[in-house]
Amino acid sequence: MNYFKITTKLYIIIVFLLTLNCYSQNNLLKYKCYFNTSFPFTMDAYLQFNDESSYFKVDFNTRKITREHLSELKDTEPLIKPLNKIDLYYFKKDSLVLNYTEWLGKEEVLIKDELPRIDWVITNETKQINKFLAYKATGDFRGRKWISWFTPDLPYSFGPWKLNGLPGVILLAYDSEQRYSYQLVEIIAQSDLKLREEFLKKTKNIRELPLKIYWEEYWEGLENAINLAATNHRATVTSKNDIRTKNSRMELIYEWEEDVKRE
Repeated sequence: MNYFKITTKLYIIIVFLLTLNCYSQNNLLKYKCYFNTSFPFTMDAYLQFNDESSYFKVDFNTRKITREHLSELKDTEPLIKPLNKIDLYYFKKDSLVLNYTEWLGKEEVLIKDELPRIDWVITNETKQINKFLAYKATGDFRGRKWISWFTPDLPYSFGPWKLNGLPGVILLAYDSEQRYSYQLVEIIAQSDLKLREEFLKKTKNIRELPLKIYWEEYWEGLENAINLAATNHRATVTSKNDIRTKNSRMELIYEWEEDVKRE
């Protein structure tokens, strides 16, 4: 009898640990990204997370022109030519630093982005997203106001892209101008998608840069290229500020730019 009790108790513990491990390893959500820019398109993204960290993947090779613009293209191919570009993000729980890959000219680098805290305002408004009850929250992040819908059913403070800090995973997010959005389309129970391994492999031997340094090098390289082109064609080059103003970015202003603005 005692043996039976011990065996049963051990069995329950093993099942619990296996279930916990499986749940921790298989939290994988698929999103549809929508970029409503001058040439609107959608693409696939994935968020994989557990108790300690999250990995986010944006696959630019899946880009497609949105349906409302297909009529304008007539006989052209609705699929955009693949960029052969994949962005990978890594974020650790309770950390302020987001690590992600980006291209700097022809060089792929690892950016260390010290994120500002988003002061979310959580409302009582709810909606059903997939099988989850989601709550609405609003917050400002680097010049844009974001509306996010998160679910306490997945009690992890992660989300797509750089959005985080809510008491549940973000299932839907879009800015107030609806230029950029991320929407959950599928919960993946089992997958060969190993984002952690992919991130570690991709970032093994690449240069690391703080976000501010990345942008300094980016603008310097862009201005040099424009100046060279202008010299060769005897054209007039717009100023540095004009170039930056015309550039449409998801992040409109950074913390160091705000400091300069206040001065």
